[in-house]
Amino acid sequence: MLNVKFIVDGIEYDAINDLKCYPKRFYIGEAKPKYNLVEIPYGNGSLDLSSALGDIAYSNRKITLPMTIVSDNPNQTYSDVSNLLSGQTVQIVFNTDEDYYYVGRVRCGELQTQRTKWTFEIIGEVHPYKFHRELTTYTVTATSAGVTVNCRNDRMSVAPEFITTASGSVTVTKGTTTYTFSGAGTHKSGAIVLPKGTTTLTVKGSIQVTIQYRQGRL
Repeated sequence: MLNVKFIVDGIEYDAINDLKCYPKRFYIGEAKPKYNLVEIPYGNGSLDLSSALGDIAYSNRKITLPMTIVSDNPNQTYSDVSNLLSGQTVQIVFNTDEDYYYVGRVRCGELQTQRTKWTFEIIGEVHPYKFHRELTTYTVTATSAGVTVNCRNDRMSVAPEFITTASGSVTVTKGTTTYTFSGAGTHKSGAIVLPKGTTTLTVKGSIQVTIQYRQGRL
């Protein structure tokens, strides 16, 4: 049976068991690539600048969930669901794809009745990528010679966080790019970005470092 969970402010709500609404089907819209094509005067074709600044970008997706209310008080149930979800940033998890979530703003469409059936739609304007529910982490103890970490990443490029619980200086190298930080806490640099695939980082220092990031895929 199809079901869906909504996560609001870290609290998980099951559509069937908590909200008393049955999703009969769902529609997940296209993550449309943002093309940037420049016409070449007096020339054939177009100049494609879609990836001029790095990865190609995508427009938001639209998710539509037709819901059927199954409760003794459909008006109250519709009001409760609207009160919980409408206008909120929500994580959406389908039981057919439980390792990932979509995230974006959600609204509840109009309540409709047909004989004894009460229905409405939950509509989401969500990020083009769906995200892995589990964070990816690698924990190493840095050395002066350097420790190599092979970081695997899905389709979406991401800047990882470097987490330390002790004072000390750490240097992270990716290719010819170097990022140095010190002190306990969470550190991040836009200069260290993991593209799709496996990226090798070299970590130098004398303390334990956790590399953490959330992967995304289309």
